[in-house]
Amino acid sequence: VEGALMAIDPRTGHVMAMAGGYDFYRSKFNRAVQALRQPGSSFKPFVYLTALERGFTPASVVRDEPYEVVIDRQRGKTWSPKNFSSSFKGSITLRKALASSTNVISAKLIMHVGPHAVVDTARRLGITSYLSPYPALALGASDVYLVEMVSAYCAFANRGFHIEPVFVTSVLDHDGNILEENVPRARQVISEDTNYLLVSMMKSVVEDGTAADALELGRPVAGKTGTTNDSTDAWFMGYSPSL
Repeated sequence: VEGALMAIDPRTGHVMAMAGGYDFYRSKFNRAVQALRQPGSSFKPFVYLTALERGFTPASVVRDEPYEVVIDRQRGKTWSPKNFSSSFKGSITLRKALASSTNVISAKLIMHVGPHAVVDTARRLGITSYLSPYPALALGASDVYLVEMVSAYCAFANRGFHIEPVFVTSVLDHDGNILEENVPRARQVISEDTNYLLVSMMKSVVEDGTAADALELGRPVAGKTGTTNDSTDAWFMGYSPSL
């Protein structure tokens, strides 16, 4: 088993902690910044954000039911997303759908708003890796770097303002003169009211959803889990107001 961790202060962009693997002497590959991995359902907030910006609300009701998307009309190819539980919940609110990570609802949302719109949302929040504008993008099928995912989530924790990650705050010479200084540069990428709704929904993921184990931290936490096929990758993307 290998893993990586990245922790960023959302108000400054300062990287507070980074672990790129289990043991540096066993493997010097830094998975926090060098590994392209499928984010699975931890990508879904970008889909839900796109939907919220187009008139959906946390209380909007969508049917969780067998669903089929035509991806190649000439060859008759279709895609049928399956939920992790292999069952369907019927009518369900977007809040509950995100909390329970319902795949069918994410697929329906991306088809409603359009895959390219979701790509644009992810780009706005700092995802720079190539994203395939296909329906399966809603389930995190495109590879991303951990550092860009954490950076994007910082906007959720920072009232919709995105700040580029800062690894080095300053460089001084032997006399203490500043040779280089990195000052946080913030830009608003989500309106504060829309961001408030998304944060509220992602708190439900922790309070009443797939990330309930994070309640053990004993502090306000919002976030999203992500698991790829056969648990090849397992993610928890979470944030508090300060980290």
